Amino acid sequence: MMRSTALLLTSIFTVSAPALAQDMEGVEPLDRADALEEVDPLDLLEQAGMELPERLAPTIINGAAVGDDAWPAAGGLLGNITFSYQGQQATFPMFMCSSTLIAPDVVLTAAHCVDQDFLELQFSGLPVDIVNVQYAWSAQEDLSGYGLGGQTSLPEGAGVGSEWVQNHGWVGVFGLNIRIAENHDIALIFLDEPVLDVEPALLPLPEEASQVVAGAPITIVGWGNQRPVPQGQQPAPGNVGIRRAADTVIGEVGLTEFQAGTTIETGRKCQGDSGGPTFMEVETESIVTTRVIGVTSHSWDETQCESKGGVDTRVDFYLDWIDAEMRAACEDGIRTACDEPGILKPEFPVVEDEEVDGAKACGCSAPATPASLVALFGALGLVLARRRRS
Repeated sequence: MMRSTALLLTSIFTVSAPALAQDMEGVEPLDRADALEEVDPLDLLEQAGMELPERLAPTIINGAAVGDDAWPAAGGLLGNITFSYQGQQATFPMFMCSSTLIAPDVVLTAAHCVDQDFLELQFSGLPVDIVNVQYAWSAQEDLSGYGLGGQTSLPEGAGVGSEWVQNHGWVGVFGLNIRIAENHDIALIFLDEPVLDVEPALLPLPEEASQVVAGAPITIVGWGNQRPVPQGQQPAPGNVGIRRAADTVIGEVGLTEFQAGTTIETGRKCQGDSGGPTFMEVETESIVTTRVIGVTSHSWDETQCESKGGVDTRVDFYLDWIDAEMRAACEDGIRTACDEPGILKPEFPVVEDEEVDGAKACGCSAPATPASLVALFGALGLVLARRRRS
């Protein structure tokens, strides 16, 4: 299979810095730097050799801007990063990806969005130590100021997560395959406090998976580039970091992935949309008919979404894994909203009992329960790869 580490649909803000020896020992516990002086993050980045732009803008090509009330469960994902340099430390938020709230305290995104290797790419060339990282989910429409050298505090109302888990099959940033493959690029972030003013998005039921077919209409949402950006170049201000949505169609479909946006005229995803949702209206008797069927993963090929949309991870393939991880996080005391520990189920209308030909006919008033979530992984099993933070 063809591979590329540069074709993630994530808004990577490359830094301009002198040729300094990179001192990246990886994420260390925060208490390692408790004695360090806390300073302004932008001042510290400049001291480390970064040339800060006037404004860095961290979307959907052929899409339209949507307000905070449209697709509210779709959110931008920011890394709240603490780093140190020469005995000083600072914390600042940086736009990383798009994402979806699927429970009050659970965020669905791509595995590469919370990958240590991907995080280190953001600081490539700077002699800084990453001390700690948290991830923040925000439904704010405009996150264009949250690049390296941008805003220094999280958006109001952002949900912050200190723990997350990548799917055990994730191939890693440097092993990502393009086109339709089996990258297992999916992850969950568990928020420290639940988001109570946003209705979470619903995942597909197992029996609805058969509706994910080529040609099916979908809606894509994200904060990524509105126009393709050549590899290694910064996105222009205003080109990325603003929530946009587009109606498009599914292209090629595989077991674990599907392609979205088939031609240059259709809406399609690009850098910055990674981790974001693809929505579909499914045929169902449930009250809410919208489902999150995809998580944006990577480009289709080396053209960087110039003429064909990117590839999503299929959510339906990972239902067992998502449900198991959500329940395990409740059992471990990680989650804070466990009234429903597993995947949230859609509600079905209550049908009153009726008299039919003199006999009562039950209207099945109880909410329908989805079929048992059978093991979709086969020999892969449910080996869990959990990343924890103190």
